[in-house]
Amino acid sequence: MLNIAVAGGLGHMGRTLVEVLRESLPQTTTFVLGRKTPEDEASKKSFLAVDYADVTATSKTLADNKIGTIISAIGVQDPTSSASQVSLVEAAVQSGSVTRFVASDWGAEHAKDSYMYPFRHAAIEALEKTSLQYTTVINGYFLECYGSPHVKSYLPALTFGIDIANKAAAIPGTGDDTFAVTYSFDVAKFVVKLLTLDTWEPTTYLYGDRVTFNQLLKLAEEARGAKFTVAYDSPEMLAMHQVTELPAQAAMYPFMPKPMLQGVMAMFGQWVVAGRFDVLVEKTLNAKFPEVKTSSAVDIIGKWKGQ
Repeated sequence: MLNIAVAGGLGHMGRTLVEVLRESLPQTTTFVLGRKTPEDEASKKSFLAVDYADVTATSKTLADNKIGTIISAIGVQDPTSSASQVSLVEAAVQSGSVTRFVASDWGAEHAKDSYMYPFRHAAIEALEKTSLQYTTVINGYFLECYGSPHVKSYLPALTFGIDIANKAAAIPGTGDDTFAVTYSFDVAKFVVKLLTLDTWEPTTYLYGDRVTFNQLLKLAEEARGAKFTVAYDSPEMLAMHQVTELPAQAAMYPFMPKPMLQGVMAMFGQWVVAGRFDVLVEKTLNAKFPEVKTSSAVDIIGKWKGQ
């Protein structure tokens, strides 16, 4: 069996994928692709330093290490990171060893009205012109954001809708719209199953649980043993790129200025109301692999009990 390379494998979702792949597929070497060799010995394990812009050198690295599958966990959010992923697609083609490529998405499906769409879709456009088998993984919102810091996770906790630590909520719409939530380690478990399939669909759907914000609010209030301060943000408010500020979001402002964060949260809220954060169950990997047990919202939010 050819080896696996996780691009951005020391990052948030990448680190999760690498950990689960190595535990689940010990007979296969899972490499990490990155720009700079890490200093600590543990992270150096099976690490391949590459310059994505140097397609020829990267393709040789892939071929020399017998990479058959690339899983991209590059944080594609701007032209630079988008170009890196497109260059990696070109290197995969030139390598002669790579036959499958998972492009970076990991979350909700970005349509053309998303500011990130052109950055994310550039790799898909490149992959469509190749003979590589490819897919992106759509899993809804990351469930651990409602359990942090009481659950294991390598992802930053981006507070959306419900701020359990501060007993507050800013819920998009009526709160009765269903959306998908998935624990990152469950996403990785499904990726292991994805690798067993002979053929891939261009988009791979999965979920850990399907809930409404009103259901999440009830679970959160039960876990904290208190009523929350609750606001409901109307579709009109969301359309103006505005949301009710939650206390926990202030900690994000040094990394994402308030207007930008409000815009992202409003966009997510619109997606929930429009049903774009949900998945069609019959099209998911859950339907193909019912043996995969996932964490539910009850499991994750329940970690707050007694806190």
